[in-house]
Amino acid sequence: MEICRRKILEYHNEAKRFHSHRVIGRCSHHRYLIGILAAVGVVAYNGYTASAKKRVTEANHNIIYKTMVNEIKKCEIDSSGELLNVNGTNLLKCSDILTSQNNYGKVTSSMSSYFNSIIKNAYSGTINSTFPGRYQGNCKSSGSQPKGYGGLNEQGVHHIAMGWYSNKAVLYVDTCVESTGRAKNKTFDIPF
Repeated sequence: MEICRRKILEYHNEAKRFHSHRVIGRCSHHRYLIGILAAVGVVAYNGYTASAKKRVTEANHNIIYKTMVNEIKKCEIDSSGELLNVNGTNLLKCSDILTSQNNYGKVTSSMSSYFNSIIKNAYSGTINSTFPGRYQGNCKSSGSQPKGYGGLNEQGVHHIAMGWYSNKAVLYVDTCVESTGRAKNKTFDIPF
């Protein structure tokens, strides 16, 4: 009987030791699996946020363009009107836009101030969403330009300007959606 009990205990202890190794082995496999899933999840999340930032930037590009075209069209209906209201103050008069006089510096800075007050940069909380002037050259990644450049050519920044081209006023909206290459561009000819 004693031999039998000893054999049963040995078998039981052997089974526990074997089972504990299997559990530990499984746990380490689970750790590897969790690590792999976490790495894939981080990459997927980063891809999701990068894609969302691009979509927001493209949507803001369209909002800026459509807002300015609508404001200009209102001026065509009533040339004595005012536009781009910030905190109860209109930044421009229609006469600033519908003229052959060179008010385009004032118009450009007013547009930039207005859109900076209502749109945020999707890529950076420290760089304005709009830059007063045309984009120059190629787009750069957000935050790569010196601070004094104010976001010039940076991803997520909308370059807005009004200029004179071939005897007509033109609204320019250029946006660096990508961190390289050319900006997305829309123009609108302004009759006066």
